[in-house]
This record gives sequence, C-alpha cells and structure tokens, in this order.
Amino acid sequence: MRNRVIVAALALLAVGALLALGGCGTTAGSGSSTGTVTAIGTGTGSAAPDTAQFSLGVTYTAKDRTAAQDGASKKAAAIIAAVTAAGLDAKDIQTGQISLNQVFDTTGRKVIGYSATQSINVTTKLIDKVGAIVAAATGAGATDVSGPSFSLADTNAARIDAIDKAMADAKSRALAIANAAGRTLGPVISVKELDANQVAPLAFAPSAAKGSGTVPPVQPGLVEAQTQVTVVFRLE
Repeated sequence: MRNRVIVAALALLAVGALLALGGCGTTAGSGSSTGTVTAIGTGTGSAAPDTAQFSLGVTYTAKDRTAAQDGASKKAAAIIAAVTAAGLDAKDIQTGQISLNQVFDTTGRKVIGYSATQSINVTTKLIDKVGAIVAAATGAGATDVSGPSFSLADTNAARIDAIDKAMADAKSRALAIANAAGRTLGPVISVKELDANQVAPLAFAPSAAKGSGTVPPVQPGLVEAQTQVTVVFRLE
C-alpha cells in the first residue's frame, strides 16, 4: 500500500513539472513590442500665377430708357475696342452683365430717369499687361473695375511642392513623438492626402474708376497651393 502511495506521488510531481515547462513556452518573446504613430503634416507650395481675371463695366444714366441703354452700349463697345487694341483676344472677353434700372427722386416715388449698366469679364494670360488693359478701359469710359484675381491654370508644380513639405512636416512631428516615447521612428505604413486648396490673392481691386487712363500698378505676387497629409509610421 505504501509503495502505491509513493508511485502516485511521483506521478503527480511529473505532471506538475510538465505543466510548468509548458507555461514557460507560452511566454517566450513577450518582451518584444510594436506600435504606430500617426501624424498630420501641412505644406504650402507657391508659384507665379499665369492667369488673371477681372471685370470692366460702365453705367450710363439718362432720362429716357432707350437713351440710357444706347449710351451704355456705345461705351461698352468702346471699352471692348480699347482692350482689344491693348492686346486682348476676342476669346478672352465675355459679356458679364446687362441691366436697366429706374432712377427715383429723393422721395423714392417719382421716376426721374434710367440707369443702364453693361460689363464684360476678362480672362487673360497677359499678366504683365493687366495694368495697361485696365488703363485702356478707363480711358475709353469704363466707370466700374473689379479685380484682378490671379490663379494657376496648372497647379501640379505648386501642389507637388506642397505635398513634399507636408510629408516633411508630418515626419518631423512623428519623430518628436517617437523620441518623447523613447522609441525609434520606423518606415511609413500608410499616407492619405486631405483636401488640397489653391489660394489666389487679390492684388488690385478698385470698385470704381474714371477716365484718366493712368496705368495702375499691378503686382500678381504668388499663388499658393496648400495641402495636408495624414501619415502612419511604424514604431521600433
């Protein structure tokens, strides 16, 4: 009987030893760790604009509606002829507005005349001639000038520049986070570009001009393309 008890005890000890060995195997490699860090980078690229847009118009007032409309039409025709002579092609010019409104006295009850307005919209790549074109228009009788706004017909170069800078910004931010965490920044896992946008500054915007024909100074500046990227890096 005593021998059987001893044998049973030895068997239990053997099972316990096997279980202990099995537990050591499941914890192997538990000291290693992985992770990621996500950073958002912003970049701005710039380039000289290649397109200018502006509008030119005339307002003519007369007691008779026909006279008002005829006066505005003659002035508008003169403006178109002047800007064409200054270098614009016909394809650069588009009719913008034709309107006719009553003019009232100070009481707001009695019609004392009519005001006719006509305008054209101009889109041109003659950036260096914008001032001269505006001067030609005001010299021909334009009373309303708006713009120009400047833009890029092809934004690829500026956008690529913006992406490069956004990626560098994201990496710089991710590196700072990794260093603060005591980790090493690893390779890029994924990249997503957020909405890109183009900012076109206004360099010249008089609301009304009258006819000396003086050439206004026009500075087109730079057009900026901005973008953001979200970048996921591996941490090592």
